[in-house]
Amino acid sequence: MTFDLNVIKWWVCTLLVDSSIEDLISSKLIELKIIQFSIEILNDSESPISKFSLWIENDDFVNINQKEFDYEIKLISNLDKKDIIISDWELVSNKDWSKEWKSLWSPQPIGNKLLIQPAWLPIPDKFNDRTVIRIDPGYAFGTGEHPTTKLCLQEIENLSIQDKDVLDFGSGSGILSITAIKLGAKKTYLVDNDYYALNASLENLSLNSINSNSYDIINNKASNFNNKIILSSIDLIFCNTLMPIIKDNLLKLIKILKPEGTILLSGILVEQVPEIMVLIKEFNLSLKIKRDMESWTILKLSRDL
Repeated sequence: MTFDLNVIKWWVCTLLVDSSIEDLISSKLIELKIIQFSIEILNDSESPISKFSLWIENDDFVNINQKEFDYEIKLISNLDKKDIIISDWELVSNKDWSKEWKSLWSPQPIGNKLLIQPAWLPIPDKFNDRTVIRIDPGYAFGTGEHPTTKLCLQEIENLSIQDKDVLDFGSGSGILSITAIKLGAKKTYLVDNDYYALNASLENLSLNSINSNSYDIINNKASNFNNKIILSSIDLIFCNTLMPIIKDNLLKLIKILKPEGTILLSGILVEQVPEIMVLIKEFNLSLKIKRDMESWTILKLSRDL
């Protein structure tokens, strides 16, 4: 299975912000549905500056309200009394934007036994005892650096996952599914509607020498994932995405979960927790674990009988 990644054009923009409001800016970009961005710390002084590089595919740029974007970013600047420099949006030819931050990304130990390893780097000797997840995310979300992904990986490490069937909803780079398989999952279903993410998942599964019998890739733009999976057949569901997407799909996810199965919900801002808790109660889910990292929350839920 391959996905066409023909030459395209991109709209690009950069933001220079005080690093103390980096999380606020990240959260606002995701809220504005701008999810393809990288962050670089420009100096290590007492007042470091973060450089955000944003890119949006030409066909999707029409969905971005530039006036709203400028207003929302400048509102953060005014509320926090921090200067933000916003460049003009520029249309450029296709470019491998991932190369801009590859030189800055280093191996990341997660929890007690995982290592998220940039695929193009050698594994440091000091990490040889860890389970290695090789990742080259391309344009997809999921390097292990963002708090939402870190929270998921930490929880997955502690799950009883041996011989379980897993669904990874909003799979991005495939990082969570690959981790699950390496920790003993029987099969994972990777669901996404972004062809860049699907392509990145396939490449990363290959980088990690994952047997094709251990996974199935579902293009959710081409077909509803519910039509591909038997009801009440999944032991574990990972859902690391945005709050509106979680709300729209939570009931569908519950229907394919086995009784007493587990769901990890991530991508939820701390202030959004009360809203999602209303749905959790309505859908007869039990809250087992709630953990925060920076401004983000992960919820571990089980389906009541």
